[in-house]
Amino acid sequence: MIGLRTRDVARLLLVSLSLAMAVFMLGPFQQLEHDLIPWDKAAHFMAFYAGTALLYVAVPGRRRLDLSTLVAFAGVGSELVQGMVGRDCDAMDMVADLAGAYALYLPVWLDHLRRPAQDERRRGADARDRLEPATGL
Repeated sequence: MIGLRTRDVARLLLVSLSLAMAVFMLGPFQQLEHDLIPWDKAAHFMAFYAGTALLYVAVPGRRRLDLSTLVAFAGVGSELVQGMVGRDCDAMDMVADLAGAYALYLPVWLDHLRRPAQDERRRGADARDRLEPATGL
């Protein structure tokens, strides 16, 4: 059996998703895209959310904001290219792409905001433990 790591599987899925997204967004399959997910904006959000999640796992050593921004640029770029190949370049699709790319970053950012408070509480608890005598109970 091939020993695939989670990162390798995520990379394989990311490449597959990227190819599928390119075909659906740039190819002449606009009706098929609407048949799969009727609301176009939801399809964009889900695709870019999934792409960001896979990228987070596939490239674990990179900053999450950088990865989300990379996916956001891909979303804006795909919409601009759609305008060049005869499809609609829709600003609301760009918004859905950006929302999908940054929705996964939001919990990471919130955790980063609360980390100093957690560290402060931890330092305070350590200081109390050193000052209080052990009770042997």
